[in-house]
Amino acid sequence: MQVHRWRYAFFSRPWHEVFLSAGTPLPLICCDDWCGGNLVEGAMLSGLAAADEINNQLRHLPLNNVNFSNVFTSSFHLSLD
Repeated sequence: MQVHRWRYAFFSRPWHEVFLSAGTPLPLICCDDWCGGNLVEGAMLSGLAAADEINNQLRHLPLNNVNFSNVFTSSFHLSLD
């Protein structure tokens, strides 16, 4: 398994779904702010949707319902301390 990130990649048209899946036997899922919009909120939702899709393809286990806003807020406050 490998994760790859492109730095300073700019898109001209956002993808209409929250992630892009290759539909191959091995999961190849792309996500970020270019999926479902071009804002940071879209990037967070895209990442969560991609994680759920990868989990479903690999193990078919439901993920716990995570409130990302609470996780982000608590980690942000910890970094300020």
